[in-house]
Amino acid sequence: MKYKSNRVLGLPLRLSVFSALLLTCLLFTSTVSTSYAAVRPKCLLSLTSKSSTTLENQIKYSLVVKNIGSRPCISTQLSMYYDNNESYNQSTPKPTSGTNYYWYIGTLGAGKSVPLTVTTSINKIISSIPISNSVCLSATGANDACNDITTNISNSTPTPLTPPISTSTPVVIAPPTSSPLEYGVWVWESPYAMGTVRSNDVIDKASVNGFNAIYITIDDYLNIIDMPNGSLKTQTLNSYTSALTSFITYADQKGIKVDAEAGWRDWAKPELRYKAYNILEFVNSYNASNPTSKFRNVQYDVEPYILPEYETNKAAVLYDFVEMVNQLVIKNTSDLGIVMVIPHFYDSAQNWTPQIMFNGNQASTFTHILRILDTKQNNSITLMSYRDHALGQDGTIALSQPEITEASLDQYRVKINIAQETGNVDPNYVTFYGKTRSQLMAELTTIKDTFSTSRAFGGLSIHYLDPFLQLPQ
Repeated sequence: MKYKSNRVLGLPLRLSVFSALLLTCLLFTSTVSTSYAAVRPKCLLSLTSKSSTTLENQIKYSLVVKNIGSRPCISTQLSMYYDNNESYNQSTPKPTSGTNYYWYIGTLGAGKSVPLTVTTSINKIISSIPISNSVCLSATGANDACNDITTNISNSTPTPLTPPISTSTPVVIAPPTSSPLEYGVWVWESPYAMGTVRSNDVIDKASVNGFNAIYITIDDYLNIIDMPNGSLKTQTLNSYTSALTSFITYADQKGIKVDAEAGWRDWAKPELRYKAYNILEFVNSYNASNPTSKFRNVQYDVEPYILPEYETNKAAVLYDFVEMVNQLVIKNTSDLGIVMVIPHFYDSAQNWTPQIMFNGNQASTFTHILRILDTKQNNSITLMSYRDHALGQDGTIALSQPEITEASLDQYRVKINIAQETGNVDPNYVTFYGKTRSQLMAELTTIKDTFSTSRAFGGLSIHYLDPFLQLPQ
């Protein structure tokens, strides 16, 4: 949690015969300064929202984000927190970074506005229960603007919309679920946002395709802790944890482990690390209260190299990231594993990033992270070695080899998963989008066979379930 403090600044005065006059001048100066600060240009966010029911048990949300201040709002972003009885359907514009609840608007000029529409589906039978939704708007240096939206469903018993089950014959890659190697997949909707029907469908599809681990986002938990204290917050938190328990319990029945996933590019900044710490505290607290339906790990996907300041000050940005990892490991006092999702270019071999000094040691960012994670058991790394080919000078194996080799040294116990991309991203050589699932499986098998004798190799990860399922056979 962020804490703000006010400091009263005092000036030591040596009193003299002119002390009264001097004090009067100081008070006048203070008054002028305060008055000036009060009229400085500000970024002021405004959020208007309304909802309406549509055909086929859907709700349409009409949102308008506006800067009503006199200076631009920097890094404007909007998050939507869905009711447990609804799931995201579509929106204009589309959400950011593969999520269904987060929109990055960027710089919003003074007086400028941006309209958004979001449509959700009612995914379970409702009996006279209104749908309660929350939307929050934030920007750098501005106060958050949040709206609670309540929608009364005209039909008290709508027919639930169940996502169709894939009827295609799955192609299952080794390692199978009985293998000690991991075969995991990201899912970018929380169990609370998806609801029970879609959550179970996601688990079924992961299971039939051979996955033995799911990395489920819980970023939207941060919206709950920002809610005002009271019965609504308590009720929402109870519903949220109940959805997690249902998801983990059903996944356990299918032989699938569940990791909590969270993160954003700026979380390593000192003033924003509290978000990472809040996630860790919540997962540990949840596990302590749910000993039979626990998260295996908490995974952080924090990518500071996307920040604007990275190109001009790489060492400082990377130092902040390493310090965040260090603090997470220190703060974690349970057996919960911490997983850091990192790119392939943090090692010294590729020379894409500068070596940095941390705790008196000069080393690559990867080496620092490896050493920190290794100080406690169960921690691991997921390496984004995104390529659509395993072999060759710029293939996944070549990109991953320095990390696997270093982590396989006798002094380390940290495992490394190698991740591959299936989403529609640029450039096309980093993703299997547009290729077949058989091609993906062939490359994954080559990666697995190459590293199967390496002590540090932990398995394979797929980003992410939705585009993976859409790959043709």
